[in-house]
Amino acid sequence: MDKLIMKFQIFIDNSKVSDMSGPYGAATFIPFTGKVESELFTGEILPGAADIQVENPAGCRHMCAEYMFRGKDSAGKDCYLFVENNGYFTIAKLSFVNKGDVTLMGCSQGGFVSALTGAELGGKIRRLILFYPALCIPDDARSGKMMFAKFDPQNIPEVIHCGPMKLGKEYAQSVLDVDAVEAICSYDGPVLIVHGTKDEIVDCSYARKAAEAYSNAELVIIPDGKHGFSKEHDKIALEAVERFVKE
Repeated sequence: MDKLIMKFQIFIDNSKVSDMSGPYGAATFIPFTGKVESELFTGEILPGAADIQVENPAGCRHMCAEYMFRGKDSAGKDCYLFVENNGYFTIAKLSFVNKGDVTLMGCSQGGFVSALTGAELGGKIRRLILFYPALCIPDDARSGKMMFAKFDPQNIPEVIHCGPMKLGKEYAQSVLDVDAVEAICSYDGPVLIVHGTKDEIVDCSYARKAAEAYSNAELVIIPDGKHGFSKEHDKIALEAVERFVKE
């Protein structure tokens, strides 16, 4: 059974909420305060915490709250806790979405996540579009080398330093036993995979294996394409996407 670790109390003064809107969307700024009391940590939110919500012209709203607690850890030592929350309205809540014609598209890690989501949701997803999907993530975790990070896969640290980013242990731990291609190939809808031959982060061979494993996949290989297409290669990729979604 899951155990509750911490419970945050958030306090909002509606008189301090500000927003703006126009023909290209809307934004809402929601400052807040709060506190947490738990066995592991007790503290209060520092000044400056805010939930920033941005809505695009289609009405899809992205919510991002970033804030920091200052308090004491379980040993009574001074401690800081940084929290970031992100979220979107779900498809089910978006009245303008045609639920029978949903396309998922993702690049790199987002491509891997989109592919996993397609396998999980099956027929609820009409088609998948994957740009250089990072199907290498499980293999990289097992090798102990993920992008800029190096670690012992038999003893993964609690915090993995990956260049300017800090990754939690679970990021690598959760995929150690995952076969990326096997995990995604149950999706039987149409799939478009676009990958470059000079991708130094995700080898093109992963795209080829995925295309072979899917029952209905189109693979577009871009000669000299890298991880993050150039303007010239973007044009090739987007032309493939336009053709794909019209079929």
